[in-house]
Amino acid sequence: MSDTKEGDAKEGDAKEVEPGCTPAVSKPAMGSPKQQPEITQHTIKVKAAANGNSVDWELNGKKPDESKLKLDRDSGGHEIKFDLDPDHVLKGRGLRFNCGYPIFVHDNVATCPSSGIDSQIEVLECSRGSLTIFDKNSGPSKMLRYQLNFVEDDGAAPVCDPIIENGGST
Repeated sequence: MSDTKEGDAKEGDAKEVEPGCTPAVSKPAMGSPKQQPEITQHTIKVKAAANGNSVDWELNGKKPDESKLKLDRDSGGHEIKFDLDPDHVLKGRGLRFNCGYPIFVHDNVATCPSSGIDSQIEVLECSRGSLTIFDKNSGPSKMLRYQLNFVEDDGAAPVCDPIIENGGST
């Protein structure tokens, strides 16, 4: 049993929520001239193939360094779901999302982050085979480097490191 109370989560902690839950997004009052855009949803297929003791990754058919999700300026928040499809060998090794720390995200870094999460990102749900995050896509435009974190039964911790380009908002 944990001594931490709800709301005491540390930066970078994953939040497991019931499927179908979406983040609370405030909407303008009725009659407001500027309505918030709908939340845009993305599903990214993460394919993991065994390559000896390492893992070869593809995101929607692209290698991680070629995989950039571009969010348009003033397009509002985006819900992004990563679906893991491990090959047979990796299923046998127990490859799954590390739900304790499923994603690290930072802006203004040249390489993949090794800890923490940017304030633009919120983890909505994590399970063995999927991770759902919410990207606020607000404020100034910026490039977010992120690392998807996985774990295997033997404790190996392979990572995948694509990029999100936040268009931001005015």
